[in-house]
Formats: sequence, structure tokens, C-alpha cells
Amino acid sequence: MVDLFNALLRQKEQLKGYDVRAEVRDGDILWLEGMARTWTDVVAIGHLAASVPGVRQVVNHLRALHENPPMHDRAPIIAAGRAIGEIDEVDVLIIGGGITGCAAARALSKYDLRILVVEKCSDIGEGNTKSNNGMIHSGYDSKHGTLKARLNVEGNAKYDRWAKELGFKFCRTGSFVAGFDENDRRHMEAFWRTAGKTGVPGIAIISGDEARRIARPI
Repeated sequence: MVDLFNALLRQKEQLKGYDVRAEVRDGDILWLEGMARTWTDVVAIGHLAASVPGVRQVVNHLRALHENPPMHDRAPIIAAGRAIGEIDEVDVLIIGGGITGCAAARALSKYDLRILVVEKCSDIGEGNTKSNNGMIHSGYDSKHGTLKARLNVEGNAKYDRWAKELGFKFCRTGSFVAGFDENDRRHMEAFWRTAGKTGVPGIAIISGDEARRIARPI
């Protein structure tokens, strides 16, 4: 993994010359340490590491010469938690009360388990969950054969039932990917082929006139 990552890094012209040290830990975790020029490059190198075949997780400890996010001293919080000691015993501890943590807790609540959701904010859904655009991905642009592609399709199909069970508003409005020339059409055809392989329902390539007819307010 390390040799392949280093080879990929050398191929990226904008990322050459950085002090990046990679190490495999616990079998499939790629740890990165060292220095890059900007925080954007730190993120880019992390994404590159995640693309290496066989890597399941990346721990990115790279720092940038400029624009580093502030470092938080969590030592007092850790000390306070240890001083409290053990306050309860649970079968499942879920860290984070966003959509993923809450969905996991709801699914596990069907079993005879003691479940605890721990959230650092004053309410659930205060992090990335709150910042999403409300669109449910269909999976047409996800790489065929990946877990993301499979779960996009499976998860999308479940929203009708979830909306009924939980009482939230959900509208299947559909979405458009617009193209304006032949190069765009090639991209849309690639999306269409991927959607067919992944099992995305209801996807089609239509004309501009048909798109305007569908989108016209009633």
C-alpha cells in the first residue's frame, strides 16, 4: 500500500516535493504524517491515500505550512470524563446523533439491546446532517460495484416507507442533469450506463423540449 501510495503521489505534479510519510497500521489503515503547503493539499493527499486499492481507512495527520484549522486542547474534557468514571453499561454505544447515528439506533431498537447515543451538541442533527441540501441521491453517478452505489439505490427506495413511518415530508420530484453540447451528452450517456448497471429506476436521456415540458409549472 505504501509503495503504491508513494508512486501515485509522485505522479501528481501539484503534490510533488512534500514531506509525506505513510505507514500501514492494523492491517489496512494508512497513516499519513508530515507537511504540505496548503490545507487544500492536505485534503487532496488524504483523498489520494483513500484511492489506493486495499486501503479501508485513512488517518491523515498531515499539517500545512499555512491555513491549518485550530488545534483544540481536549485534555481537560478527557480528564473530566475519566473523573466521572463508569456511569452505565450498554450493549451498543453510538457516538454521534446525526442521521447515521440516529438511523443506526432506530434499526437496533428493534432488538433487545441497551443502546446509548452520545452527542456532543445540545440536540441531534447539529453537524453535517443539518448542512445537507435535502436531496436523496439515486446512485446514477456512483461507481458501479461500490458499496456507495449499492446503498444509494437501496436507501433511496426506502424513503417512502420511512416518510410514512416517521411522518416527515418527502417528495419524489426527480432531478435533471443538463447538457449543452456533444461532450456533455457523452457524460450523460456514461451516467445512464452506470445507472443501468447499478439498478437506478426511471432514468432516461430526454430532449431539452421534453425537460422544459416536465419542469413547466402547472
